[in-house]
Amino acid sequence: MLTGKVAIVTGSGGGIGRAVAQRFAASGAKVIVNGRTSDTVDETVRIIESTGGEAAAVTGDVSEIGIAEQIIGAAVERWGMVDILVNNAAISGPIAPIGEEDLDWWLSTLHINVFGPYLMTRAALPVMRKAGRGKVVDVSSGAGRGTAADLVPVLSELSFHGR
Repeated sequence: MLTGKVAIVTGSGGGIGRAVAQRFAASGAKVIVNGRTSDTVDETVRIIESTGGEAAAVTGDVSEIGIAEQIIGAAVERWGMVDILVNNAAISGPIAPIGEEDLDWWLSTLHINVFGPYLMTRAALPVMRKAGRGKVVDVSSGAGRGTAADLVPVLSELSFHGR
């Protein structure tokens, strides 16, 4: 049970993040729901509250400097602590052969998928250290283990067959 714990789930406006946020709330945690779109984030909060859970929305892109502090600050201001941080926010990135990809999209992918979790963890650690406890969970996918040769972030499985 997570009764009394405070959890932050990035990318929880839908999909896996929403499911994690709902599960944490159902297990007794108070949850900060985060995502880039207020409509989806607010919907997750409504779902949690409709089942008796406690949640608050903080809209913002975790890859933007200053947003992580706002998210962590909202949890501390409201509930005094951050016990669990789930770095779930991510995007797939461009799908094209290397050299033909959209570089701006690729940079956005790096910012959200790599820099975002770093900024969130960096902001959460002082709060967790002060309390002497805390957990950070980084969510990833199996995309790098499949045959996604044209998914630019998947460089380890790049296939040149027939190209």
